[in-house]
Amino acid sequence: ALGAELPDVLTLLTGVIEGQFDGLHASILLFDSSLQTLNHGAAPNLPAKYCQLIDGLKIGPVVGSCGTAAFRRERVIVEDTLADPLWADYRSLPQEFGFRACWSQPLFATDGRLLGTFALYYREPRVPTEVEIEIIESAAHLAGVAIETRWAEKSLKASEQRFRQLAENIESAFWVFDESDSSMNYISPAYEVIFKRPAEMMTRDLATFLDVVVPEDRELVEAKIRRQARGLSTVEEYRVARPNGEIRWIRDRAFPVKNEAGEVIRMVGVVDDVTQLKDVEVELQHHRDELA
Repeated sequence: ALGAELPDVLTLLTGVIEGQFDGLHASILLFDSSLQTLNHGAAPNLPAKYCQLIDGLKIGPVVGSCGTAAFRRERVIVEDTLADPLWADYRSLPQEFGFRACWSQPLFATDGRLLGTFALYYREPRVPTEVEIEIIESAAHLAGVAIETRWAEKSLKASEQRFRQLAENIESAFWVFDESDSSMNYISPAYEVIFKRPAEMMTRDLATFLDVVVPEDRELVEAKIRRQARGLSTVEEYRVARPNGEIRWIRDRAFPVKNEAGEVIRMVGVVDDVTQLKDVEVELQHHRDELA
């Protein structure tokens, strides 16, 4: 909840569970959907060599407790690893490390995606009690929440980074306006390149922005902003004056971003300098007039 790193959260969780029962060892494996493998997540009191041997385990119908639980997408209870057929190909592991009982619970995201497995080991053959079943289910739920939250945060950060790399390396300028607090969330560096003014000055307030627009086009821009305030898409072309007096043509496109309820939560815009295109259009029209 406080945003700790995922390995620390999982290590703490397994440690708390182990503290509830004598002789219990807990483990969390993370699922790699591309490779269909289970990879080490946390196991503070399992032997390091054991963790290394099962790291990257390929899931399947007869792959111990965890590999089978992930494959079946259901809890697997193995009372005795030396006798259960699910451990037939992995019998050397319990023989070497002395783990006889192994129960595994798959971990799921809210959308049903497999996230990994939570396993409990004992050094004597046994099946879980009702209390232990409750502990397994609770721990699996908490681990699933932690994993999904961290992966969502990681995905969001990667998405934001890709957006910024895109926005900062193309000639078009991007802006994002948050409707919830009526603030400009993001303005790409290309904004300053096009307008030759600091971005924060350009978005301080409407009057400041309109001062940059040539007087003949201000009414058009004001109408555009009013439509955007109502959550409508807009496409307009208008002229702005740079500090040196140079006039540039701007194509300004904006569209709403809505939540699941259909409410507008932000407006996103793309701004391009189309002065050269306008110059070409004027020249083409001149040639047409000459031909006529």
